[in-house]
Amino acid sequence: MTDYKLTVILLTYNRSKYLKFAIDGVLSQTFKDFKFIIVDNGSTDNTEEIVREYPSDRIHYIRFKENIKGRNLFEYSETPYLIICHDDDIMMPGMLARELEIMENNQNVAVVFSNTSIIDGEGKIIKEKTYDIKDDIIYKKHEFIKDYCNGGGSIAFPTAMYRINIFKSNRIYMKEEIGPACDIYFWMEVNSIDNVLMHVIKDPLLNYRVHQDQDSAVNAVEMELGLYPYVVAFLKSNHYNYLIGPFSSIIKWRVCCGLLNFYHMDKISSGYIREKIKLLKKMGAWDGKIPFRTLMSIRLAANFGVLAKTCHNLKNMFKRCA
Repeated sequence: MTDYKLTVILLTYNRSKYLKFAIDGVLSQTFKDFKFIIVDNGSTDNTEEIVREYPSDRIHYIRFKENIKGRNLFEYSETPYLIICHDDDIMMPGMLARELEIMENNQNVAVVFSNTSIIDGEGKIIKEKTYDIKDDIIYKKHEFIKDYCNGGGSIAFPTAMYRINIFKSNRIYMKEEIGPACDIYFWMEVNSIDNVLMHVIKDPLLNYRVHQDQDSAVNAVEMELGLYPYVVAFLKSNHYNYLIGPFSSIIKWRVCCGLLNFYHMDKISSGYIREKIKLLKKMGAWDGKIPFRTLMSIRLAANFGVLAKTCHNLKNMFKRCA
């Protein structure tokens, strides 16, 4: 039996369309000596059939009857390092080797991320580098928190390689009650530990797939609204009150952009927009500053729906004619 250094967990739920690409990406790594676990959250499509096509001695398949979300999977790892990847993304061949090398060379690194390339639903690259960074970023204590609250924070969750003993010894786990964006709060907690680093590799090592069915697209507005009160409480408890204003602006801008996007896709109504604006005001996030054009657009959509869509359609028409 091999004493593995690394466990790779691929979390999946009803994405058989993309699953084979994700599995092949893991199995094509230049670093081969890892334990590979696929956690199936009760898929009702042909996910199991696809997994069974691969050698059973290479993949450990765990199937749940219901969706466990997969936020706290540390218990499945008996190795020093862990990666939790998604069923719609594709690792580039050198990802595990590059990240593991950084882990092995610096015992203070709690987690390593990499840059990503963005692909569409058909696998076509639509952006070579998600984050425009020229050098690796090494976040020391509280540096990621400050960066994120000011609109930065160049990290991609599906690329994260964890040093398990740091998380277990500090009892830091995903807090599911926060909702889909609980990973952001999680990284803030990690960035609050003394003498612990977060390393971001400047090069893209994973193809991050963007499509309409992914959680971050479907739940974008609710993710931001669910995260806001927890981060504000965290900032207050860590005496970073001066970051609340910039963070409020970021949340307000992201929520407004999400609402406008869904509205012009006919997925939400003007009433839904008004409801979320009221919630932003109640939480205190509406005080944040955002571009004037975005503010006017969201107010127009909330109160004059037909006019807002007419203006939006005219703008797109002029763009096409230009």
